[in-house]
Amino acid sequence: MAEWRAEDEAPQGAPEDALALGRAFEARTRDDWLALARKALKDADPDTALASRTLDGIDIAPLYTRADLAHLPSAGRPGEAPFVRGFRDRLARPPWDIRALYAENDPAAANRAIHDDLTGGVTAIALRLASPGQFGLPVRHEAIAAALEGVHLDMVALEIEAGDQYIGGAQSLLTLWDERGTAEGLRRGAFNADPLGTLARTGALEDGLFDTIRTLAHFTASNLGRWPNVTILLADGRPYHEAGGAEAEELAATLATAVAYLRALEEEGRPPHKVLPAMAVMLAADADLFLVLAKLRAMRKLIWRLAEAAGARAAPRAMRLAVTTSERMLTRRDIHNNLLRTCLAATAAALGGADAITVLPHTWALGRPAPHARRMARNIGLILQEEAMLGRVCDPLGGSYYVESLSEALARAAWARFQEIERRGGMEEVLRSGWLAERIAETAARRREEIASGARPITGVTRHPNPDEALPAVAPHPAPAPIPERGERVPAIAPRRDAEPFEQDHDAAPCEQDHRDHQVHQEDERRARVPEGNKGGKP
Repeated sequence: MAEWRAEDEAPQGAPEDALALGRAFEARTRDDWLALARKALKDADPDTALASRTLDGIDIAPLYTRADLAHLPSAGRPGEAPFVRGFRDRLARPPWDIRALYAENDPAAANRAIHDDLTGGVTAIALRLASPGQFGLPVRHEAIAAALEGVHLDMVALEIEAGDQYIGGAQSLLTLWDERGTAEGLRRGAFNADPLGTLARTGALEDGLFDTIRTLAHFTASNLGRWPNVTILLADGRPYHEAGGAEAEELAATLATAVAYLRALEEEGRPPHKVLPAMAVMLAADADLFLVLAKLRAMRKLIWRLAEAAGARAAPRAMRLAVTTSERMLTRRDIHNNLLRTCLAATAAALGGADAITVLPHTWALGRPAPHARRMARNIGLILQEEAMLGRVCDPLGGSYYVESLSEALARAAWARFQEIERRGGMEEVLRSGWLAERIAETAARRREEIASGARPITGVTRHPNPDEALPAVAPHPAPAPIPERGERVPAIAPRRDAEPFEQDHDAAPCEQDHRDHQVHQEDERRARVPEGNKGGKP
């Protein structure tokens, strides 16, 4: 892939006749700000005291001005290359799908939850199916049909998250559409075929990687163009985020996955401009609002650069960018803070231009979400759409000095990491060799160090914990399906929540306290048996 060159893109300096809302105020300079900041910081240097750095090594300055935009390439307009501001030039109605995830092993329980959510405003259904390393509905047509009993399939988007079993899941969904008489033009959804993401997360595939990719390519090539509103492939960044990877690492792995699938389809005679519209991109969103929305903007630019290199410049207009709130950021303690985290994450996804947003219920880290938790999750999307009206403006933070600078820096950092993956043989090889797993593990270790030091606090766990908190009673998630002995094996890039090691320490503490309490109780009993005049002596 080509090097990222600034001269390839036009600078986006603001025109002189731009609307100046600040004309009524006295002009201020950066020196004015520095003087006030030094005063507040008791003469400390603001550029040092207020600066920060992301885990990707991107420096965050304390102040951005118009001068920071002068050297940046143009972000364009919504719907125009480089698609930083959106793949489309107008807002859909609704502006994004309120997508809910169902990971029940009981079809009847899934059906009840689906009807509750559809009545409450959900517009897209994602069924997680049981496959090696993950839990969910059985991969049987009868189970999927029962879970979707009474659902108007022509009025809602249907997706499956089937891991290694995506072909069986897709065939069941196609059969259901046929049985219910859903016209092909009214079928909306996704098969989410992403064997590389499955291999990364579980470290296993039922067949060898070469055969798996060849099967994927054949399945995709046979179905390209059949349904205009159904995507087949998925380039999923969530496995790398959930394992502790930084933003640029997540973007780079997602882009490298997309390239691997494009290569496989080219061997089947399917050009990139035909394949990209059949591919969706999925990213995770945590509570770092600006970094998340910059990540989404950067992802679109990276897809555009890939499409441009492949001779498919217009293809990104037909692609979908979906977001799921991060499992990694959720806690098992002080769980109502998870509502704030998921609200921030969903806000960032909306401002960043996501086409579908899945808000995980705030009790997800504890187990199966109850109806109340599901209601709170879907209401976050409804409030952001209908009350906060975040879907009324395309890319509302476009032009922000900070956001534009951060988006460009993130895109460049991700492109550099993507090129490193390509130099090492592509996504298949960095998974096989364990190189990517090692890089993600190093980043995750640095993240844990920052959490432990207090530089990255987790409210309710590492900061302001409640030692007397009693965890609510929540049914556990079903056990994941076992991983068979045969097939491909690589070092897994396994998910782990940020709070998990600190919660484990907290959970161990009461046991130690119980032991000390038991020792004190034994000593009290011993003393009670000692004669009054011999306290402190032998019995």
